Amino acid sequence: MIDSGHQNPHWYVLGPGAIGCLWAGYWAEQNNRVSLIGKQAHTATLQLSMGETTQTFSIETKSVKQLSTPIEHLLITTKAQHTKEALNNVQQWLSDDAVVVVLQNGMAAAEINLRPQQKLFAATTTDGAYRVNPRHVVHAGKGLTHIGPLSASAQQLGLGIIELLPKALRIDFSDDIKRQLWQKLAINCAINGLTVLHQCRNGELLKIPEARQSISELCREIIAVTQALQLGEWFLQLEDEVNNVLTLTANNINSMLQDTRQGRSTEIEQINGYLCRQAKRLGIALPHNQALVKAVQQVEATAGVLP
Repeated sequence: MIDSGHQNPHWYVLGPGAIGCLWAGYWAEQNNRVSLIGKQAHTATLQLSMGETTQTFSIETKSVKQLSTPIEHLLITTKAQHTKEALNNVQQWLSDDAVVVVLQNGMAAAEINLRPQQKLFAATTTDGAYRVNPRHVVHAGKGLTHIGPLSASAQQLGLGIIELLPKALRIDFSDDIKRQLWQKLAINCAINGLTVLHQCRNGELLKIPEARQSISELCREIIAVTQALQLGEWFLQLEDEVNNVLTLTANNINSMLQDTRQGRSTEIEQINGYLCRQAKRLGIALPHNQALVKAVQQVEATAGVLP
C-alpha cells in the first residue's frame, strides 16, 4: 500500500536523453508532474510520438542551480560513466526517503551509495527510443522493462514501485534485478567493445573471424565470473545468447560505437571494467576483457575524448 503522498508523485529526470524523455512524456500523459534536470533551464514543449500519434506536453527543464525543493522521486538515465558525478550534483536535494530509479546500461547502480532510508531501484529495458531533436522523442519499439530493489528500504516498498511508474510502458517487477542486470551486462561485455574495435554494426561481428574468436574468449571469461558469483545456469549458454542478439540487432550501431564516433567517452569502464573489478576481487584473471577495456580507451583517446 502506498501512502497518499506517493499517489501522484513529482518525478525529476536526471539525464534527459531519449529514454529519459520517453518516461517523462508518459508521466505527463497520466498527469504526473515532471521536471527534467539538464544543463540549461527552460520551459518548453516535449513531443512524444508513438506510431502515427504525436502528443505535446509542457515540461520544464531545470538546471541543478535552480533546484529549490526536495526531490522525492528521481529517475536517472544518464550514461553510466556520468552517473556518480550527476548524482553528486543533486544529492543535497534528495529527501531522506527519496525513491531513486537508475535506468541505464552497465552496473553503475550497483556502485551507488545512498542514505539508509532512500529507496534505490535499478531497471533495464528493451524499449526503443530516439530523439528527432532535444524536445521530440519517438517511441520506436515497445519493449519490456524490468525493475527491482537494490537497497533494503527499496525492498520494503517492493511492488509498490510499479504504481509510481508510467502505465503506458510494459514494466515488470523483479525480486532479482541484479541477475537481470548481469545478463544484460554479460551480453554488452561480449558485443559493444568489439564493435568499436572493428568499427562495425552488431551483425557484422558474425562475419569477421577474428571477432567471432574474440566473442568466444570474452564469453569464457564472463562465464567464469558469473559462475563464481553463482548467478545461475543461464550464463553457461552465453555465447549462444550473444549470437542470437547479434542476429536480432544486426543493423544496430550500438551506443558505445556511436559515442566514439562522436568523440564522447564510453561506458567501457562500467561494462567490461566492472566485470574486471569483480574478477579481481574474486582472484580470476580476465586478460581478454582487460585488453578490450584498454583497446577501447585507446580508441577514445585517438578520437580526442577528454578524460
